[in-house]
Amino acid sequence: MNIGTGGANVSFNNLQSVMRGAQVWNVNAQIGRYGRANDFTALDALRAQFGYGDREQIDQLWDILRGDALLVTGSEGDYLGQTTLDSEGRRVVSLTGYAAGMSCEKQMMLAIVLGHEAHRDGIVTDDNYLETRAAVMAHVQMANRMLDDGQNIAFNQTLAASMMALFVAETLGDMSIFNNFVDNVFDSSGDYWRVIRNTDGSVASVQYTGDHRNVTIDNADGTERTWALHGNEGESLPNALARLVGTVNNLRFRSFQQFDL
Repeated sequence: MNIGTGGANVSFNNLQSVMRGAQVWNVNAQIGRYGRANDFTALDALRAQFGYGDREQIDQLWDILRGDALLVTGSEGDYLGQTTLDSEGRRVVSLTGYAAGMSCEKQMMLAIVLGHEAHRDGIVTDDNYLETRAAVMAHVQMANRMLDDGQNIAFNQTLAASMMALFVAETLGDMSIFNNFVDNVFDSSGDYWRVIRNTDGSVASVQYTGDHRNVTIDNADGTERTWALHGNEGESLPNALARLVGTVNNLRFRSFQQFDL
């Protein structure tokens, strides 16, 4: 493969890497143009769609950049994100948490909201709860990829509880735990990230106590365990929480740092 190339390595892997680099440059350039044209400053939230997104999340990014989907900021309502269809059949993703000059941590949370809405089609059906489960699963997995890459996220209670519910379900090998959590905590009457408030937290609930350095697990038998979030050097937060949960059932997850978008 080096013949006639002056000794340069032009293997398939290197070519693939170069192509990937060119693609990243192109995406970043288009995101920059989109930001300037639409007075949108949370560019890292868009970049995160490409860097940490699944197929639907990346496809939504391209739709937004091409104008095939509309991103609306400054919306009002009891939701973080909502997906509807306009008169032309285009998806309209409305955000309530956007503000100019957001920190990187808040942009990562905004990216997760966008990642959730990427799994929404703007059409409400009788089985909309299945779409809600898929959307919550997708945004938790996106958050895990961010954390594994060392990103800081401005957590809210819903994201932390969703992550814990998935950890418990996967640890116990029972996805009904996660599904029941989503069905009880998220409202599926519309295509939005909207949380049913004042739930009993039968699977996992998050309470902010002001202590963002420790996690406390309340066991069903009334005992509790506390663990320092940053106590194990080199261990990712998803792995740490999964290890901490173990096989405990009927738990509540407390003492997690909460930020408001």
